[in-house]
Amino acid sequence: MKIIIYTTALITTMAFVSGWFFALLHLPGASELAILGFLGFAFIFLPWATYDYFSVTRPLSDKLKFMSGFGSAFVVALSVVFKLMQLQGAQALLVIGAALLIFGFLPLLFISIYRKSMRS
Repeated sequence: MKIIIYTTALITTMAFVSGWFFALLHLPGASELAILGFLGFAFIFLPWATYDYFSVTRPLSDKLKFMSGFGSAFVVALSVVFKLMQLQGAQALLVIGAALLIFGFLPLLFISIYRKSMRS
């Protein structure tokens, strides 16, 4: 199961970066490749990795940290797709994703790092 998840991550990331590279070279199909790779990463890999992460029993603080990180990554990914497709609301989504990262994920990350350092 994990090999399929990480293979999906590899393929979608390679497609996304290849789309950027093709855009630099002005090759046809570059934007489609970048968008498809990014959509695959955001809507296939991230939810699948989240499901795999929550299938194991973990403490609530770890779950909150992961959910805020996933939520932030998902909203920022959606913002990038909106920006690439020139849809309205891309900036608002980016602000929401950044706020979730700044006020959700990072404090929880530093709290867990602090607690681990106090134990050892």
